[in-house]
Amino acid sequence: MVFRTRADKLEAPISASDAVKDAVGTMVRQFADPLAFYRELVQNSIDAGASAIDVRMRYDSDADALQVSVHDDGAGMNLETIERCLLVLFRSSKDKDPTKIGKFGVGFFSVFAVSPQTVRVDTGTGNDGYRVELRPDYTYEVTESSARKGTVVSLTIGMRLGEARSFVERSMNAIERWCPHVELPLHVLSTVRGGEVDKRVDSPFGIEGTPSVMVRRSNATIAMTVSNEGRAAFYKRGILLYECPNTWISGVSFKVEASTLVHTVSRDNVKRDGAFAQVIASVEAAVKSDLATTAAAAARSALEEAIAAHDEQPAALQAAQARAGKALRAVAQLALSVAVDVPLPLCDAEDGRARVYVGPAAKVRYFAPEPSVLTRALCSKKQLVLWTHCVGESNADFLRRQLDPWAVDARTRFVALAPRDGTLPPFEEDLLDRTRKLLAAVDVPMVRAVEISGVSLDVLFLAVDAQTLSSATRSGVVLDAADASNKLYTLFSTRGCAINRKHPAWTRAVAAAEKDPAFAALCYARLVLLSAGKLDSRRDYTLFDSFASVS
Repeated sequence: MVFRTRADKLEAPISASDAVKDAVGTMVRQFADPLAFYRELVQNSIDAGASAIDVRMRYDSDADALQVSVHDDGAGMNLETIERCLLVLFRSSKDKDPTKIGKFGVGFFSVFAVSPQTVRVDTGTGNDGYRVELRPDYTYEVTESSARKGTVVSLTIGMRLGEARSFVERSMNAIERWCPHVELPLHVLSTVRGGEVDKRVDSPFGIEGTPSVMVRRSNATIAMTVSNEGRAAFYKRGILLYECPNTWISGVSFKVEASTLVHTVSRDNVKRDGAFAQVIASVEAAVKSDLATTAAAAARSALEEAIAAHDEQPAALQAAQARAGKALRAVAQLALSVAVDVPLPLCDAEDGRARVYVGPAAKVRYFAPEPSVLTRALCSKKQLVLWTHCVGESNADFLRRQLDPWAVDARTRFVALAPRDGTLPPFEEDLLDRTRKLLAAVDVPMVRAVEISGVSLDVLFLAVDAQTLSSATRSGVVLDAADASNKLYTLFSTRGCAINRKHPAWTRAVAAAEKDPAFAALCYARLVLLSAGKLDSRRDYTLFDSFASVS
């Protein structure tokens, strides 16, 4: 039995008014994603109290059309609801219920965004049943059908098989985007040849990332993680209302599930009302109290693991250091936005291993991009040196800003020397011994091969107090950079020659020593005196007179 058509008289031609066409057309165009109709239909099913939702797609090759249907077992609609709510623009039975997602009576008409040939709604409350057929010109017909409970919305969309396969793929992307955390089973079944799908879409509410935290507040459930390019997503009953860059708290991505959130009339944003402001305040508090604490603890744990792996195989050590670096980058990124104690990685300790220092950063006075002779020497003198670049170049500046305002790069303040006598290859040790004898003949009291770190990396040698140089420990000698520069070439009387083993002149001398060690020592000794401006005729004759003793 036909109950209603869009025309007042059944015998009159059925056509929608221009006003209705304009209204529906404008409403449909507001959906940036035409496939957002899945979101609208799933919302309606949830609001109707459904316990499960099925989305089905099949291809009718005879009609060259894709059949799409959304099934639920919710409350369904009686004839009054159909006429007063479903088929009247901008009216909804949900207006007085703030827990419902759909509002304004516009969601259902989003199905016309995909230009269907027909739209059919089969519904009933259990004791009755009705079928609504809508046409592309927005005319409709309502007929009585067998009793049923729940609702099925079916679309017939004209397209070829290849287009249908693409439509199925885009449908899956849309459903997984809009409905990832719905509170009931949401199943998608496609029998389209070449586009078969049999998948349950709903998943627990949460967020990917390390570290990540989920907290529950009275007005919201919040999932958070540290992220360089933060995103924010707002959900209501598992349906995505709005997603955007996080402009509230930098360095954080978060998802919020809140029953108090309301979408705008255009359905492309979240209404910025008092409830929204309270939700954002809850997120900010959760980031400071929960995410920051978790991130700091994770960074500390990762650093301690990296220390424990010091003696492991190279692959295990590298993996542990990578995890520590990632954790430190996360907490450093987060601390740019909120107050959090950053676990500070120190370059060296007395035993040569990295060490973790957690607490007020101002106690660290120096920083360096990597462990070196200098950082080891400073550490042996109880000076803490922050290893800034272990968290990556982008976060190194941040860690430095956490230091005392007067903190400096250790390399610009100090020079360190670590003697290597007794640990050199035999032929290099032999060259050093011959060079030492030659320079001693011209009153340079001590010559030692050292590793130099700091501002004077490229010097041929440094002039160091002879007594200090002779009693240097494995960690080496730390010199003030300015003092080292000023007295660089004061070689005689009480100062000795600390040869830079990394300087090209020494490495060439070592190479030459394999063929003629005595001549290599003579050349290098003369180069030292020449560089110091002390090579006069007397010293030159003295060197040649001493040559026989080292040959």
